[in-house]
Amino acid sequence: MSSFLLLLSVLMALTAVFSIPFACTKHNIQFDVIPLQDARKFNKMKPGMQRDYLINKYLDGYDQKRMKAQGWTIAFKGFNSNMTCMNDFAYREGKTYTCEGEPVLCANGFHACLLPKDVSSYYFDGGNKYHIVFLKDVRHRLNGDSKVCAKTIKIGPRIDHRYITE
Repeated sequence: MSSFLLLLSVLMALTAVFSIPFACTKHNIQFDVIPLQDARKFNKMKPGMQRDYLINKYLDGYDQKRMKAQGWTIAFKGFNSNMTCMNDFAYREGKTYTCEGEPVLCANGFHACLLPKDVSSYYFDGGNKYHIVFLKDVRHRLNGDSKVCAKTIKIGPRIDHRYITE
């Protein structure tokens, strides 16, 4: 097993240098590698600019004006490696979910962060997945960071973990 991990780390390093996407179907591993200079430039941006950068990079095919007019808010969410959250609810990309009852921060509803870097406060393990999400009926916001709670969530595209964790 250790030789596999060594090979995997070498492949990841090579793909990072040459900006080549890497996937290993046998072990269900996929990496969307970003060039090192892009990561450094991203990390020097202010939080609001980071948010705009990711929205423009990953939501190119979405009609953002129409979604905003329909009441959707763009946010960022972390998931465990199997696309579950801390409450073991399983999500799928492209699907929309609505909670029962009123959303209450840290108790009921769907939680996400308006700023990408705040997600790392809740999901910081190396095996996590990160997505842009769309929220409707946002009710609460946590003091101190951009965590919000909403009644409805739609799971958008997966984003590279280095935009969240570095």
